[in-house]
Order: sequence, then C-alpha cells, then structure tokens
Amino acid sequence: MTERGGPGFVVGGIGVNIAGGGEEWPPELASTAITLETAAAVDPARVAGAVVREWLGVARRPDGPLSVAELEEYRRRDVLRGRAVTVDGRLAGVAEGPDPAGALRIHGGEGVHHVVGGTVRPFHPDPGGER
Repeated sequence: MTERGGPGFVVGGIGVNIAGGGEEWPPELASTAITLETAAAVDPARVAGAVVREWLGVARRPDGPLSVAELEEYRRRDVLRGRAVTVDGRLAGVAEGPDPAGALRIHGGEGVHHVVGGTVRPFHPDPGGER
C-alpha cells in the first residue's frame, strides 16, 4: 500500500503473513491474503531483514522517472497488469502497469487514469455491467 505523503514523498506499507491461515483472518482479507507458512519453520527476524533490505534498495533510488530497465522489471513482476481492478471502490478499469513517474495506469471508461495513491483491488466485472 502506498499513499502520497506530500511533494517528493510516498508513504508505503506492507504486510507479510508468515504463519497461520485464512481461517482466522477477517472476511475482507480471507479471499485475497496469503501466507509464507511452509512445512519448514519461518524465522520472522529473517523475513523482516529480507523485506527491509529490499525496501531500502528501492528507497535509495535516485529521484526522477523510472528507467526503461526499471519499468521492464516492474512489468515482469506485475500481477495486476491486464486485470480488472478497482481503486478505493470508485475508479474501475484494467491495470496497465506503472508509468515512468511510478503512477499506476488504469484504463477505464473515460480513458487512462494515472493513480498515485489508494487501495487497488482486483475484481471480476459482472457480465450484466454491475461490479
């Protein structure tokens, strides 16, 4: 999750489920959340260290537009690209990946929107036109 924190700043948040299953999760998470739990024990400190190392690598990136290589890396890993999504339950369309400024491009009924903050969720459009 990211939110705009002012000019030149982004406030980012991430949740990593390392144990447990969906049975104890609230209904709004049960259909979309996953866990890292495996047959082997997962050390929370090691997971946290790995997440922080990766996050710091991104945070130290110079200001400015994303390079062609960075955009390709995002596209390679982008699980929402080409999927129907909704943003904050208001804007709906097909995710097209980030633009060079890092905004998520969403192609909706009124054209392409560049989203810089909010909650993006996949959805399955109703064939009758209702969401």
